[in-house]
Amino acid sequence: MFIRRRTTPVFLFLIVVFTLYAVVEAGIIPSYKIKDCKQTSGLVKCTDTMLVSIAVDDTGLGAATKFTIDSLVVPVDSNGVEWNVKEPINVEISRTDPIVEFEQVSQGIVKNAFEQQKKLGNGEKCNNNEFCCSNGYKRWISFNSTEYYLFSIGTPSLLYHIRIDIYQNDISYTLFLNPQSKTVKYLGITASLEYDLIQLGNTDFRNYMYVVESSNLGKLEGFIVPMQHFGDGVNRIGISQEMYNRKVDCLLALGSITKIGDSVYDQFYGFRSRRVSSDMGCTFNPQQQNSLYLQCAKTSSTTLLLELPIKGNGGFKIEKFYGNPYIVGKGALLLQSTKTTIYVDVFNDIDSTGKIEVELNSCCFKKGEKQTCSDSKTVAKYVKSVGPYDTKRVYFSVVPTLTDFDNGFCIIAIGQYGKVEKEEEVSFSMKTVLSEPTTTYCYPPKLKTIVGGRVVCITDCPTADTIYNETIYQCVPVDCSIKYRGLKEFFNHLTLKCEEKKKCEEWKENYDYNNNLCITKKEYETKPSSNYEICTENDLTSSNLHSLNCGYGYMDRMGTICTCPNGFVTSAESNLFCDINLNDIKPVPASLELPKPTFFESLCDLPNWAQILLIAIFIVLLLSPIPLGIIFVFCCIKKIDPKKEAMKRKYGELKKKSVWRRIQTAVVKGDFSAHEYKITDEKKEQLKLSTLEKKKLQKKKKKECVPYCKKGE
Repeated sequence: MFIRRRTTPVFLFLIVVFTLYAVVEAGIIPSYKIKDCKQTSGLVKCTDTMLVSIAVDDTGLGAATKFTIDSLVVPVDSNGVEWNVKEPINVEISRTDPIVEFEQVSQGIVKNAFEQQKKLGNGEKCNNNEFCCSNGYKRWISFNSTEYYLFSIGTPSLLYHIRIDIYQNDISYTLFLNPQSKTVKYLGITASLEYDLIQLGNTDFRNYMYVVESSNLGKLEGFIVPMQHFGDGVNRIGISQEMYNRKVDCLLALGSITKIGDSVYDQFYGFRSRRVSSDMGCTFNPQQQNSLYLQCAKTSSTTLLLELPIKGNGGFKIEKFYGNPYIVGKGALLLQSTKTTIYVDVFNDIDSTGKIEVELNSCCFKKGEKQTCSDSKTVAKYVKSVGPYDTKRVYFSVVPTLTDFDNGFCIIAIGQYGKVEKEEEVSFSMKTVLSEPTTTYCYPPKLKTIVGGRVVCITDCPTADTIYNETIYQCVPVDCSIKYRGLKEFFNHLTLKCEEKKKCEEWKENYDYNNNLCITKKEYETKPSSNYEICTENDLTSSNLHSLNCGYGYMDRMGTICTCPNGFVTSAESNLFCDINLNDIKPVPASLELPKPTFFESLCDLPNWAQILLIAIFIVLLLSPIPLGIIFVFCCIKKIDPKKEAMKRKYGELKKKSVWRRIQTAVVKGDFSAHEYKITDEKKEQLKLSTLEKKKLQKKKKKECVPYCKKGE
């Protein structure tokens, strides 16, 4: 569980906090401590973790912050035991600029008001809303044409994202924090932000009005004015003409009724420089017209806490400086009457490094029956870092308390962190002058250990399925079928582990005894995916041989080359991937070529989305105004009647008679029809002209016919 700064006294007692050097950037101060597991029972198993506390000062958390936890960082657990970071842990922290957003609620529109006066001329009178003063002046209130929009803004909302990348060699984790999730747990790692990147405690503007000039709305930031300065009253923004008319007083100084602050003509004068962004150290961002949108590059002081699991599955390589010390060798060198050198060989019988304390407690020297010892209990003390299964020699120089002594002894104590674990007596004699002793080493893969109180060499082969052969001095595979009683019969030389024998489908696969693979028979082979990488000889390392892609072929026993079946060859790039031999492929005869698809078959071959799009276009065209207009032309236009058209040209439009006309024609002409031809004025003129011409023609013809025409012609 991740622990915040507000820890309980019990937790503070269990955790020893300290700060050491680490590779960090300016603005952050990391500290480290070990939270050791104290659980002795329960269903949930606890693990040791390292707590990293990153204190961010007032310069703020940078947009990109990096630091390294290396071997110089030595955290301590509740027992005072030091721990060692075996490999550097890199921490990268990146963030977005925090966004502070105030929601704007409209409260109306106001104009700047100010009072004016002018000396009256001879006989001049005051107009409406003007007041004549006894001193010969007239006064009135004026309003600027510029409109100011008023908004109320309350407590803002905060938005930011923090990304934390933690990696140590092949171990890598990524966590994300935001205002809604300031604590995140992921695969044993906990990240927690104690305080938000922007402290909103001093951003309460509920008692202010946010004022924006109409021309600047959505473009420039407005300013804030305390709400007490608004309203329909004296010395208020928003004073009305009616209120001024009631309160005007010529005895008062000009502007006494309208002004706010020192300016007579600008009611906003004292507030125009008061910006929300300036108070918060942020920048106005005109992205949102309906809200006050601020972007803050600098953050407030805070603390970022990380809890990293140690060892185990996915844990970081952080080891305890705690060993299992034994004295495996001792003696004295350079025995002289004035100086003696005592030595001990300290062996650490454990797989972690130990910080071993070796003390020379006291020494006694004898000459005959006389014996003198050192007064001080601790003559000298050394702290040695002894690696896993390693041996360190420690020397002590001793000044004898007797001259010309015969023999003596010293008491050597070994322990860790102030606790004595073992004591050893080192005896010496002037009769035996010792030289530098030789040390027997265990050659790899053998390691030192204590068996029955003596140092012996044991084997440490890479896996549990390999054993050390004393004859050839190397690790060899075990007999998998005997060890696992038939459950695992194949030894993989790449992983050095026993594996289950592959169960192949005999009807289409053959078993490869060398590689424990099922090989598809030729008649059932299919072309593999083309998504593969061409390996080079440099890529053929023991760590990636198991992923060698042989395409249609298969790896040999050593996993270094590909074996291809008939009809397939290796690629030219790497001689590894088995592909189809293009030289064996014959062209397709013309008689077997497929016929070209028809138009509708081509449409059916289109993707589903294309077919749906074509159907939609057809429906839209079918229902559009163009086909509807065509239908109207062919279906709705009246059929032309030639006879009616001829009558219309001769007599005019056929109109329905009015009630009076029907009575008139019925009485005078005996015509009871409901319609008659309505002759237009133009038609009447044409008929009139034709009648006159006809009469003239008759008169002319009559004159020409008089001498010789018969009677009646």
